[in-house]
Amino acid sequence: MVYIEKNKTERATKHRIVILFVCVLAVLCLMVFRLAWIQIINAEEYRDRAIRQQKGDVPIEAKRGIIYDRNGKPLAASAMSYNVWVRPPVVRDEYKGAKLEDLAEKISAVTGDTKEDIMDTLKSESPLLKMSQYLEKDKLEKLKKLEIPSLQVAEASRRSYPMGDFASHVLGSVNSDNRGRSGLELQYDDYLSGVAGRWIRNADVHGDPLAYGSEKYYEAEDGLNVVTTIDEVLQHYLETAIENGMKKYKPQSIQAVVMDPKTGDVLAMASAPSFDPNNPTSPVDSAEKKKFNKLSDKEKGEYLSKLWTNPVVSDLYEPGSTVKVVTVSSALEEEIATPDEPFYCGGNITVAGSTIHCANNVSHGNETLKEALANSCNVVMVTLAERMGADRQYKYLNLYGLTEKTGIDLPGEAYPLVPPLENLNQVTHANLAFGQGIAVTPIEMCQAVSCIANDGVLLKPRLVKELTDKNGKVIQKFPVEIKKKVISKKTAEETMSAMELMIQKNGGNVAIPGVRIAGKTGTSEKPINGVYTHYVYGSTVCIAPVDDPKFAIVIMVDSPTYGLYGGTTAGPMIKEFFEKAFPYVGVEAKLTDEEKTKLNESQSEVPTVVGKSLEEAKKILANAGLGYSVVQDQGDDSITVKGQYPQPGKKISSIEKVYLYIE
Repeated sequence: MVYIEKNKTERATKHRIVILFVCVLAVLCLMVFRLAWIQIINAEEYRDRAIRQQKGDVPIEAKRGIIYDRNGKPLAASAMSYNVWVRPPVVRDEYKGAKLEDLAEKISAVTGDTKEDIMDTLKSESPLLKMSQYLEKDKLEKLKKLEIPSLQVAEASRRSYPMGDFASHVLGSVNSDNRGRSGLELQYDDYLSGVAGRWIRNADVHGDPLAYGSEKYYEAEDGLNVVTTIDEVLQHYLETAIENGMKKYKPQSIQAVVMDPKTGDVLAMASAPSFDPNNPTSPVDSAEKKKFNKLSDKEKGEYLSKLWTNPVVSDLYEPGSTVKVVTVSSALEEEIATPDEPFYCGGNITVAGSTIHCANNVSHGNETLKEALANSCNVVMVTLAERMGADRQYKYLNLYGLTEKTGIDLPGEAYPLVPPLENLNQVTHANLAFGQGIAVTPIEMCQAVSCIANDGVLLKPRLVKELTDKNGKVIQKFPVEIKKKVISKKTAEETMSAMELMIQKNGGNVAIPGVRIAGKTGTSEKPINGVYTHYVYGSTVCIAPVDDPKFAIVIMVDSPTYGLYGGTTAGPMIKEFFEKAFPYVGVEAKLTDEEKTKLNESQSEVPTVVGKSLEEAKKILANAGLGYSVVQDQGDDSITVKGQYPQPGKKISSIEKVYLYIE
């Protein structure tokens, strides 16, 4: 009996040993098969994965070039910050489930990135991924205290616009990858962005360097600096003028541009409403921000696209009576009229059975050609168009650049809309003479006005003078570009004389005693979906001073609620700009004896306000009967006045202002 039991036990043991042997053999076979699969079949894939895991390849961002004004004032620069890279698989090995979510929440509290975005990064299968960008040093130190495994840090330059929404449509902005999105940032992106470097090193699974690993550092090549033609002071004066215009006339928008007619340099260019390129995805105005937040994603995209577009070069408007300077100069150049030739206006003229009226059906009676421009007489303009014929009229529209883009160095410039010559009839031909049926951009109109101020020579507008490297060495210059000779110097002088008469007779909102200013106002009905509406474009163009032109300026007001006409909306803004700009560029008033007498009677001595608070300074100036303007007003009357112009003790008239500087 004992023998039988022993026999059974031995057989069972042998059976178990056989089973165990078979299992071990199967496992060994599987291991051999798996090893063969890895080392032979998928050898290349695993080799690549090992290399990717061991080789850290961190991009080294190039420092984006600085954008300067013409005098070397930085308008856009790059501030030092840090990009943080992480190895998601390594982090997941240490933090699982709820721990990973808790870590994401802690990271979010430090960096400001959303928890969802951080979780998406940490769940990624990529061996190395950017987790946060543009962190300040204090945030980076807080992040390091979380002791996240395999954290890697690279220096990065973050775009900064020190003056907020200043010249925002000119400068543009950059996207999250620090590449140009709009404006000069986009136009000159290839120059500004530079060439990124790389930091390549051998590391273990945690990102720590291997003892015998290799390391290569390819230094980034910084971008070039862009030196613009913009004058920071004149830009500020122009922006202040149109900001005041937005408050006073409550239009949909205002566009303005100032050029040096002798070089084609754009000295200032501004549009309202604007945006802050430091935070370009949100409107500056609080009321607009509330409306924006209620929009759908698609509507937000359309809104921002429109907001970032520079309307001075991209938006078309009917120039109205400002085009009459082109009509008059063309007629003078073709010698089909003279400045003092007599005309008669009965208030209307019939063309092909249609009656064309002067504004408000006013009859100007007997007038010379110069007076007709000053009176903005449609009847005389139509008469000139009939004398010239459509062919010659188109010839000068083309010569003045009103049938093509200017070629200014900004993205998104629009083509003007001019009806084809073959489609003209007598009425549409007549309408062109006083600016109806044609649509241009403000920059195209300013180019044409600059031509008259430049003795009839048309120059290409430019916004950038040169490119420099980080040491200030000039790498490339952009010279003044002459396009064509449009009219003679004699014709240009005669046209400016007629424009000067217009300011003297009907341009009281622009005129400044002692300075010769030439200009023309214009008001046109605004078409919407091809139908003229009760909304208007009000615009004014000016050249000053007439005897030595330093400025050609165009301001266009879209659909003003108050003021309506070009002379009563754009005109006062131009005057406000001139009042500040003339002293800045050294233009002195040359008063007649009569003007001197009037001014002496109303002159007051400028008191000392430097060192006073803005509130005190305003009271002192008000008691002296003097107006004032705060340069870069921050809305805080407790701020101390650091400087003033004119200086204390100088006598000025009540029409002049004292400029207060708080910086």
